[in-house]
Amino acid sequence: MSNKAIIAALLALMSASPMLSGCSEDPGKNKTAIERRPIAGVTLARVALVETDDYIEATGTIKAKTVSTLSSRTMGTVTAINFTEGAPVKAGRVLVTIESLDASEKVAGAEALQRESKKALEAAGENLGLMEATLARYKKLYEGKAISRHEFETIESRARTAKLEHERVSEAANRATSGTTEARVHKGYASVTAPYSGVVTEKKIDIGALASPGTPLLTIEDTSSFTLEAYADERLAALIKPGMGVEAIIESTGQRLSGRVTEASGAINPSTRTFLVKVALGGNDLRSGLYASVRFPAGKKPLLVVPSSSVIKKGQLIGVYVVDEQLVATYRLIRTGRTIGANVEVISGLDAGEQIITKGADGAFDGGIIGRGQ
Repeated sequence: MSNKAIIAALLALMSASPMLSGCSEDPGKNKTAIERRPIAGVTLARVALVETDDYIEATGTIKAKTVSTLSSRTMGTVTAINFTEGAPVKAGRVLVTIESLDASEKVAGAEALQRESKKALEAAGENLGLMEATLARYKKLYEGKAISRHEFETIESRARTAKLEHERVSEAANRATSGTTEARVHKGYASVTAPYSGVVTEKKIDIGALASPGTPLLTIEDTSSFTLEAYADERLAALIKPGMGVEAIIESTGQRLSGRVTEASGAINPSTRTFLVKVALGGNDLRSGLYASVRFPAGKKPLLVVPSSSVIKKGQLIGVYVVDEQLVATYRLIRTGRTIGANVEVISGLDAGEQIITKGADGAFDGGIIGRGQ
């Protein structure tokens, strides 16, 4: 038999097999109802619109409320750096030490002058005391006519001179003391201390470098309070006011923090059509640079919500099991919005009044039938 004949025979056999199969089927089998596997242990509920707090969201960056750049107030060589970038420091801690020979020499000179002035003041004081005692004695002698008027006036003049000399030396001693204090303060500039407790975020100088007045040394920020700076759409200018309570969400950590608007700039950026809003925040583990979103309350709004327990994810798909009037479950894709407590907003895919599985949905399957009495 040729190849063409064999192929023709095979084709004829294949076309005849469905007919033979159909003849062998039980005619009554097609009339049997579809058997569905039951789904047990679930709870059903009707989807409804719920009056919910509405909000408008904006994004921004967290910053420390107080940030300071510390600069040198004297000239000298940096001899010590007592901090590590990113590490916390206490208020008053010496962060940078600058060696200034000029300041040390000025302190030494001022202290020497102060010592000399002190000795001169002591001598002037002794002389004044002696002259005052002599004057008192001569006064009695003059009153008793034991000495002449000329002798008394001579001693009186010397006493006045001693008093004037004491006053002059006293003023010089005070100036010397002030000079010493000033020199010590100037030398104290060689020790740069933390103005408050916080974190050093940037080091701007190294050991051995020459510092001069105005040279930036480091940046420190106060970690006791933070501000969220966000830019809101210009259409919200009439809504957002200082004192308004808001909620902030830290994207990287999932933290939800309460805040309060401290500033709402009236100036609109012509390029972005937005304005700056500052929100005071309190919370742990905050740091500058964190990305966050802030929610501004905008009244009430009816939303279609479902319990979070009813939402089932299958890979990249998000859906719920809808139950029809015959109690057959069907997995339906939905698009979700924000999370509101234990519920999730449904943007599309469901209508109010439809019935869904709210509990036990993770054990449900497409095409299953809900057991009666549930």
